Amino acid sequence: NPQMEPEKISLTASKIRRNVARIERIIRGLRNLSRDGSSDPFLPRPIRDLVSEVTELCVSRFNSHGVRLTVEHQAGDAEVECRSTLLSQVLMNLLSNAYDAVEGQKAPWVRVCCTDLGDFVEVAVSDSGPGIPAELRERILEPFFTTKDVGKGTGLGLSISKAIVESHQGELYLDSGHPQTRFVVRLPKQQPQTRDQED
Repeated sequence: NPQMEPEKISLTASKIRRNVARIERIIRGLRNLSRDGSSDPFLPRPIRDLVSEVTELCVSRFNSHGVRLTVEHQAGDAEVECRSTLLSQVLMNLLSNAYDAVEGQKAPWVRVCCTDLGDFVEVAVSDSGPGIPAELRERILEPFFTTKDVGKGTGLGLSISKAIVESHQGELYLDSGHPQTRFVVRLPKQQPQTRDQED
């Protein structure tokens, strides 16, 4: 019917706008991941936006393989001074590792939780995988150490991620007290040099 009803036109236009906004977020996320941000200035960035951009890149892959990806934002509008390109790479690595850990499981899930802790913000990535054996937990963040099959991992992802987080005066650690595998990125909201300038 060439004469579309106004409601249908409005609904279609709304869907197009949502899809265009989603494509823009994906392109922005891919652009961030593909560039070297090591010389970028530290700039305030809402942690919600950072996490949303990265999970937007992952959600199709997770959904198509039956992995439930959930994000819990308990950090409100909290911002962190960061090199957002580098932190995006850290989050993508943690999500990719979590996906690998749960792939092929029955009812697999991965959860991202953002929490405001006053002077700090925490982003935790947990999964329903089999967990990391106690005897390997101490070594999991070491360079070249990997639990993946030959040819599947370099053992550099977590050690590089740890170095990036530490360059932000934060810490990346495996939460050994959690029943599932749970990696935590803990970041100060302000970098020390900015705080010094304000004093």
